[in-house]
Amino acid sequence: MTAAKDNPWGVIAAAILVLSLVALALSAKMPPKMKYIFFVTLIAAIFGVIYAGNVQIETAKPREMTISGRVVNQKTGKPVPRAIVSLSTTGVPRKAQTNSDGFWVVDHFQAPRGINVIKMSVDATDFNPHEADLAIADIAQPPTVMLVPHEPPSPPPGPNRAGPAPGSSVTLAGRVFTEDREGVVYADVLFQSGGSPPHSEATSTGEQGNFRLKTTQLRLDSNLKITVSKKGFRTVTRSLSPGDARQFIEIKLAREGSN
Repeated sequence: MTAAKDNPWGVIAAAILVLSLVALALSAKMPPKMKYIFFVTLIAAIFGVIYAGNVQIETAKPREMTISGRVVNQKTGKPVPRAIVSLSTTGVPRKAQTNSDGFWVVDHFQAPRGINVIKMSVDATDFNPHEADLAIADIAQPPTVMLVPHEPPSPPPGPNRAGPAPGSSVTLAGRVFTEDREGVVYADVLFQSGGSPPHSEATSTGEQGNFRLKTTQLRLDSNLKITVSKKGFRTVTRSLSPGDARQFIEIKLAREGSN
């Protein structure tokens, strides 16, 4: 029955062949014993054709599997949430996102026959990208991916300088943290500058509370402001001088209801 379902054209062709040969055998003048041998051989040959076709179809089918794993911080060993894991062999990659414990899973992943390695890439805010080859033979227990965190930029030495020339690139970087110096994750960071018309650009903090924004539109003048907000915390707005904007910006958020 499996052969018939997977190889319908083989069954149809075999049926036509049987009917044609049966008609030929009945019309031919053949001793009964020879007719019996003829029919047995014919039936065995037909089943062999159907089986061979079924084997070819099964061999051509891609392998389907479930792949899972975990992503952690290489330095701290803590899980990395919201990391994007991509798996591919050929064609469009399958993607999954890690949960709060760093675990991810991709169901019904299909790997063509003859391919024994799956390309895996992992991307997360505040971490360096990670790429690796995952052997299909090892997918039952894939290794834990350890992401290397970005190092926060060091404050530039020397006295404060005026803002850059119009059109030049500026990088604004810093960290948002609580009163206990713990990083505030996924806080909204909004920069607003003066000029006509005024300009604003936004970003958000990563796993360690760090943020980084590269812009050519914001003007580092006395009208530059930063606003940081996060549900459960009091919103903070601060004016930034050109010198402040060139330093590593630190913003402390207080929880709502605290003194």
